[in-house]
Amino acid sequence: MTDKSGATAPPKAGDPTVVPAAEAPDDANPPTTGPANSPTTGPANPPTTGPAASRPGNAAPTGSDDAPRDDDHGHDDRADDDLDPDGADDRPGVLAPGAALLAVLAVGWLAATLWLLRDAISTSVTDAIALASTAIALPNVVSASVVAGAAVGLTAANLAARRWPGTAVRFTAGIGASMVTGLAAAIAVTVGYGGSAGTILAGTVAAAVIVGGAAAATAVGRAGAPVVAGVAAATLALFAVVLLVNVFREPLLPLLGAGESGASQQSAAGRLTLASTVLSGLVAGFVVFGYLRLVGRRSTDTPAPRWPAYMLGGAGVGLLLLVSEVITRVGGARLLEAVSSISEVDRMVRVQADSDRIMFALMVLFIGALTTTIAFGRTLKPTR
Repeated sequence: MTDKSGATAPPKAGDPTVVPAAEAPDDANPPTTGPANSPTTGPANPPTTGPAASRPGNAAPTGSDDAPRDDDHGHDDRADDDLDPDGADDRPGVLAPGAALLAVLAVGWLAATLWLLRDAISTSVTDAIALASTAIALPNVVSASVVAGAAVGLTAANLAARRWPGTAVRFTAGIGASMVTGLAAAIAVTVGYGGSAGTILAGTVAAAVIVGGAAAATAVGRAGAPVVAGVAAATLALFAVVLLVNVFREPLLPLLGAGESGASQQSAAGRLTLASTVLSGLVAGFVVFGYLRLVGRRSTDTPAPRWPAYMLGGAGVGLLLLVSEVITRVGGARLLEAVSSISEVDRMVRVQADSDRIMFALMVLFIGALTTTIAFGRTLKPTR
């Protein structure tokens, strides 16, 4: 019914003219499929929930029910996909691809270095010569031990990170594996060498392996993991360059101006040392750059490294050599002092060798960092 103004008034209870909906004739209930009566589509019934509902004229999303959506507080459900029910992050973090291969190569290099030193000691005529041979080879053994510890630590921390997430687990696995490796190397040195010099060498090797493993275990799960792996790979490449230079030293000296006189031979030796140092720095820089570049392109577990990682990796080989020098002088102090006390000539040779190693490490650090920085810069696209 209508009132005097023509508006429809609500029906009164008990009005006999009101027909219930269930008893109304068919023409009183027209179909409800029109756009004005659709409960889910059409402008007459806009959505009343979700972010789109706050803006007039926006229809409700029609995507899949499984698609991730934001809740009422703007939180993306996709951020929780990698969390377990207790809220702990089960992602392994940043890993070091190829660490297992590096560990095999590094441990093999350390074993070969120790075997060659044992052979040199066993063929020494006197104890003084054996002591001098041990002191000369000590820096190379220490640097090989640091690389072996880092590679083994990376491998163990990688495996732990994939199965048991957590910084403490990664560090424990990495440092534990390096300690086992260092203990095995120390036992092998003690049994194979014997004497006080063997004891000093064994302790120094074990300490170097653990230092490398600690650095690697700390880096896994963070952005430094690929850098440590790249430095380990580049150091192995540097070892190979130095070995090749020593093997072909005699044929190379005449090409650099060595003649019959001692002065010409000394000049040629200086040129060869400079050339091998520059080559070692270039090789170290390019190996680090290639490894980090490969990680950024192919690894799904590790984000692409940025410019600081390249520069630090290029300088990392030189830093590793400097750390090895510190371990050598601290751990092998008694051995080095014993060699210096043999004669004045031995003392002068030791001082000169120490100076040459530090200069070599500094040049490799500078050239390696410069090489990776320039190589990375060449990959950047010019901005318009």
